[in-house]
Amino acid sequence: MTEIIDQTVSFPTVLFTVPLIVCLLWFLLGLLVSGFDLGDGDFDVDLDGDGEIDGLEHLAAALHLGALGIPLALLMLSFGGWAVSLIFSLVAVQLDLNTTITIVVGIAAGLLCGFLFVWKVGGALGRGLTTELGAERSAAIGCLCKVRTTRVTPTFGDAEVLSGPMKTSIVRVRAEEGQFTRGDVALLVDIDTERDAYWIAEIEEQYRPHL
Repeated sequence: MTEIIDQTVSFPTVLFTVPLIVCLLWFLLGLLVSGFDLGDGDFDVDLDGDGEIDGLEHLAAALHLGALGIPLALLMLSFGGWAVSLIFSLVAVQLDLNTTITIVVGIAAGLLCGFLFVWKVGGALGRGLTTELGAERSAAIGCLCKVRTTRVTPTFGDAEVLSGPMKTSIVRVRAEEGQFTRGDVALLVDIDTERDAYWIAEIEEQYRPHL
């Protein structure tokens, strides 16, 4: 354990130890201040807003800065570099390698493995942690639905959405009484926000799906 601590505060590992501590504190501070706030989920980072990914933007995209956020991406980069550099330093001591070789190879290997760690693991982690917003209720307008209740009236009725981003959702529907019964397929044409329900209309026979 003493040898591990010694190598942690010695070259080359110390070059990763300091950023690791700083990034960890930065990340934890972000959690305390604003909660678990990841990036916006954009895996291609257009920093200058010109619509093209070039220069440093390729590096930002490789580090998944848009999905992970800067603190978490740098924390992963520092951790990957720190772990590899520490392991190499411990092996170098056992093999009695030259100090200069140990430092140069330790830094190079640490940086390379740190970038690889963020590149390979960061993308999957970012996709797993990024929250996607649900579809807005207005997105169902123009979609097909199938009536689930025995009848639909201006004050009663449910249906299952059959298409679009709200597919399989159960929604309240409204129509003139006697127009629809259970199993009928209709078109969602308008939303009544006050009653939290959709108005539905008949579909012409040639456009009606066979369910």
